[in-house]
Amino acid sequence: MDKYYSLINYINDIGPCAVALSGGADSAFLLHAAREALGENLLAVTAVFPYTLNRDSRAAEAVAGHLGVPWKKLFLPFPGALSMNPENRCYLCKKAMMGAIVDYALAEGFATVVDGTKSDDEENRRPGTAALRELGIRSPLRDCAVERATVRRFLTSSGLDAVASRSDTCLLTRLPFGTPVDFEALRTIEAAEDFLLDLGFRDVRVRKHGPLARIEVRREDREKLFSRPVEAALLEKLRKSGYDRITVDLEGYRET
Repeated sequence: MDKYYSLINYINDIGPCAVALSGGADSAFLLHAAREALGENLLAVTAVFPYTLNRDSRAAEAVAGHLGVPWKKLFLPFPGALSMNPENRCYLCKKAMMGAIVDYALAEGFATVVDGTKSDDEENRRPGTAALRELGIRSPLRDCAVERATVRRFLTSSGLDAVASRSDTCLLTRLPFGTPVDFEALRTIEAAEDFLLDLGFRDVRVRKHGPLARIEVRREDREKLFSRPVEAALLEKLRKSGYDRITVDLEGYRET
């Protein structure tokens, strides 16, 4: 817990701030510490694009409500620069998202915005990190050497794991780079993932490759995926959505 108390002291030194709340474990942990450090001098802000997972924004609302922190949901338009799903989409998305949060926070009287980047987050796997630097976003977890294991332990002991969402990526990652963004297809993908999650699968991805859907689940969950009731229901759902072929990735679930 030494790192947690160091984090509280660090945030107290920052002073009143807005927390960029995704609804995931890291930002939930950060919001808990910020509330303890700052009390009511705090705001949680969640930015939502047309490709944001609904389950993530619901989790953000639940986390803020659970902690009793004022929460704002910003609805942002689709950035035109992402129309062909470019390889630098994460940077472009993060720049637009955090820029909007900074503008809203300033309008509400909060000069500082903080986010949940941890000390063991690899920058090559988080290309949006450059946008955080450019916008002057503070990352208290990184600066206080808080890593994934600490966050997980705290969320379990505090009960926050019951409301925070699992680590996830936006729906644009379900499409190949360089392909037009199809919003109807993205919502079909989200519905299929929600269906699998409701059946008890822990981590899932449904990716689109033209008329083909590629499903990723953890290797230990593969037997359940091929059980007749699950298989039949999933095939029906995806075929009704226009997929000619439904496949399973032999490499299994990947976080990206």
